[in-house]
Amino acid sequence: MRAKHAPTVLLLSHQRDEFVPDRVYAALQHRGARPLRVDTDRFPGTSLFSLRRGPDAGFLKIGEDRIDLAEVSAIWWRRIWPQKPAELEENVAMVCLLESEAMIEGLFTGIPGLHHVNHPAADRAAASKLMQLGLAQRVGLAVPPTLVSNDPAEIRSFVAEHPASITKLLTVNAVRGSRAYTQRIGAADLEDLEGLSLSPMFVQVEIPKEIELRVAVVGKQCFTGGIRAAVGPGPVDWRHPQAQGGDWEPWRLDPSIVVQLTALVAELGLVYGGVDLIVQPDGRVVFLEVNSFGEWGMLEQSLGLPVADALAGALLEAM
Repeated sequence: MRAKHAPTVLLLSHQRDEFVPDRVYAALQHRGARPLRVDTDRFPGTSLFSLRRGPDAGFLKIGEDRIDLAEVSAIWWRRIWPQKPAELEENVAMVCLLESEAMIEGLFTGIPGLHHVNHPAADRAAASKLMQLGLAQRVGLAVPPTLVSNDPAEIRSFVAEHPASITKLLTVNAVRGSRAYTQRIGAADLEDLEGLSLSPMFVQVEIPKEIELRVAVVGKQCFTGGIRAAVGPGPVDWRHPQAQGGDWEPWRLDPSIVVQLTALVAELGLVYGGVDLIVQPDGRVVFLEVNSFGEWGMLEQSLGLPVADALAGALLEAM
């Protein structure tokens, strides 16, 4: 039987991830749980993972720690980052990496009755930007005019109709270990699009900004901060190293937007989602995307928003 006292919660992250896991760890302890952190970048290599199944729930061995799976109540999938062995040939190293990723997911999704934030299958399904846009419209959110195409003529026609346009990757994490920023489309970008047949291009109208918002949605709660780093003629993406003017500031969402965002995250099958919005100079709010791994540490660190406690509550709500 699952333990009724001091439930065990696994926190999956990596060694360089500090502030956010520490806050959730402390919040879980405050609520009477037993958090156990698992740094997935130690595997394979310095950490040895073993899972043995039997007539009982089984156990998980991570290094010298042996965890009775009957005691595990929930898993927080913060960051999954097994390492590709550098000493092996590329094709062999890639096989090792894929096998390691499959083992980590299989270890923790194969335990029945656990509460996941978020379940990896839901993360994968929710990563589709095109599905996000369709669902966002369905719940009543405004979205930018958008085109996805590998037809150069269609791309040029869209930009001719909307001269202020941007492009970004269609997938949330298209290239592991690197970051591709949202960029404006200039005339030079439209001159040579012959390689477009090999991969589609995601194009949207650039929305005028008063401020950009990051909303940490946890179940029915929304924690919101605003940033003006990408307002003006500089980089269009506030995450860009050259973006300027960016202290996080508190922002209150209209209650109707809260209802729409929580409905959207639930429709995507997520418990947590980091939502990006733009507030236009006229006050209208436009939806950009949801990232199921979206960062929220700055909202807690700079604005004191209790996201960690909300996540701890979400992890323990099935107790």
